[in-house]
Amino acid sequence: MLQKLNTDKRIKTVLATSLALLIGAAGAFLAQSVGLPAAMLSGSMVAVSVAALLRAPIAFPIIIRDICFVAIGIAMGQGVTPESLAGLSRWPISLTLIALVVVAITLSCFFFLKNVCGWKRDVSFFASVPGALGYVIALAEERRISISPIMTVQILRLLALVAIVPTLLTWGRDTNIEPQQVSTFSTPLEMIVLAGLCIVAGYIGHRIKLPAGLLTGAFIVSSLLNGSGLMTVNLPPIITDPFYIGLGVMIGYRFIEVPMENLLRWLRASVGSFFIGLAVSMFCAFSVATLLDLPFGQLFLAYAPGGMEVMTLLAFMLDMDPAFVATHQLVRYIGMVVCMPLAAKLILGSSRGQ
Repeated sequence: MLQKLNTDKRIKTVLATSLALLIGAAGAFLAQSVGLPAAMLSGSMVAVSVAALLRAPIAFPIIIRDICFVAIGIAMGQGVTPESLAGLSRWPISLTLIALVVVAITLSCFFFLKNVCGWKRDVSFFASVPGALGYVIALAEERRISISPIMTVQILRLLALVAIVPTLLTWGRDTNIEPQQVSTFSTPLEMIVLAGLCIVAGYIGHRIKLPAGLLTGAFIVSSLLNGSGLMTVNLPPIITDPFYIGLGVMIGYRFIEVPMENLLRWLRASVGSFFIGLAVSMFCAFSVATLLDLPFGQLFLAYAPGGMEVMTLLAFMLDMDPAFVATHQLVRYIGMVVCMPLAAKLILGSSRGQ
């Protein structure tokens, strides 16, 4: 009897996962058909977000998420070239300024949520932190703070970034941007070796708790091989597109945890804080781009208040420098992990549930 129940559960999970992937694929190809940039990612994400909010019977197992992370890390290494690595000498100043960008975004959104929307001080603070959702939730739970509004604001911000930013950054440009500009793809043997090395690196990254360790470990190895010229890392779209769709499904699926009534109730706060964070990020990116003579879009993705893996992937898909974006996002994440407990204590005090 127990075996039958387990079999039924597995079948149900397979069907629910298949439905989620089909919805994501349909959304991706629809977005591609109308010429949207980063269509595989943004189209699948929007379609699955709608399905999740409508409580469609969908699922997205962790094993598929992990496979997508490793594959995307490999693919992103394509964008790291010897030329992009030569720009390392211009990064220290922009990396140093990340701290100011994070503080500016957090404080701006904090004052909006607290003073305009009337949210509690503690909820406003954790909802304002740009990115690092898992770590933010963990700290909030330690203080016994309501998680739902924080998750809603954070997830909507990532959704809006992926849905809107590609169009903003490609406005007036040819939107048929595909990173595969080299005519020769990696050979089957190169792909097998690359996959083996990157799976090991991803596992190590996960074990030592690197941010987005599976993706980061694979990305580091792939980018070093491609950037040094030791191996050609250039995967055809027929291999990479399914994994971009998978990442979009993963992001959209998060809305399965957000009740529709709560989403509507917190929509004004979510939209307002998103546009404030967007404006601050764009202003900082424009200022630093002017100061250092660096591409604005590249800096914006480096400073954007979203997840490291998603912003780096967008850089790759929009033909920008993923090594630059990944390094900045990684420094931002590490800095937030180190400083956030102290910042929470300074702003909220040591008591719980304020």
